[in-house]
Amino acid sequence: SRGLLFLPLSFSLSLFLARVLSLSLFFFFIYLSFLYLSLSLSYVYFSLFFSLHTEARSSFKDLLNYSASGDVFELLTTLSEELKTNDDGVIKKYWISKFGLSRDEKKHLENFQTIRMKYKQQFTPFDKFSLSFYRSKTLDEAVKTLSKVLKEEDLKIVITSLRALKSNAQKIIGESSIFEGKIDQLEKIRKREGLKKTYSKLFKFFSYKSNYKTKVFFTWWPEGYEPKIDFIQNIIFIKISPLADLESFLTQKKLISLLVKSLFLAQSPNQIKNMEKILYKDCMQKDIETSLYNAMGHLYLGALTKRKAFDPHRETYRDKRDHILSVLFFDMFEREIKNRGKFYGNFVNEVANICKLLPTS
Repeated sequence: SRGLLFLPLSFSLSLFLARVLSLSLFFFFIYLSFLYLSLSLSYVYFSLFFSLHTEARSSFKDLLNYSASGDVFELLTTLSEELKTNDDGVIKKYWISKFGLSRDEKKHLENFQTIRMKYKQQFTPFDKFSLSFYRSKTLDEAVKTLSKVLKEEDLKIVITSLRALKSNAQKIIGESSIFEGKIDQLEKIRKREGLKKTYSKLFKFFSYKSNYKTKVFFTWWPEGYEPKIDFIQNIIFIKISPLADLESFLTQKKLISLLVKSLFLAQSPNQIKNMEKILYKDCMQKDIETSLYNAMGHLYLGALTKRKAFDPHRETYRDKRDHILSVLFFDMFEREIKNRGKFYGNFVNEVANICKLLPTS
């Protein structure tokens, strides 16, 4: 029949198409293999170039943190900014006295900062460029993350700049490995003192989402210079020499006060503006700020840990005014907590009412 006559032709055609498909798949898999190999080699290239042996304690997990890549980023960013001014900044002065600074190195710093500013978002303190460093354990990992953020030509400029500057940067932050053991020890001590429990209750009072939790980052600072503390929203940067006594510098009272301040600053710019209109309408911010942080931090921590044995009047205060305001704000705050109140409720208005009664300082 006609069906049987056409069967050989049909079968041959099917066989031919099957072979073509098999060859196509074969070459496609070869292409994928080469692509994977090239990506792997690129990462190996990054790793060979940027091996920094000091690793981060965590990736935004713990309260107290150290990141080698974040340390390098802070070092190079500060140096770049200080080079623009005629004043001798701390990092600029230290770097030049130790290594000097060639014209090529200045150019690499300018290039690094140019790319950094290109990706800096106007109304957001953090951006994908800076977070690539702070959230990474090593510089290798930061560069790998940057490869997903930057354009290819921008990534090459950053890699070239880091390659030119990494040797001196490593020599400087090499001693930062000391932070590791010190931070672990400090965190254990402060946890035993009830600091984490206190912060958790404060965090709930402000009604933030979990990703707004405060993080403290330690970055390298020359020995012999006064430590510097900077705030960017809920992130606290403590620039301090790794050789310093962290436990003596970051006392329980000081740390809880910093954490309270970070909760105030974690609000959006509009929220902060509205809060300041209410709180500081009838008095200066400096008149109540220290007392407010002390009340919500140190005094509240004492009340949680010492319970009935705690007497706020026995604590140490800056002066009589601070003593009176701190105890007054503490009583108001403790009452709000017991009544399950929130920051934007009676508490802010009550603090504002106290402001009205204060004589100008």
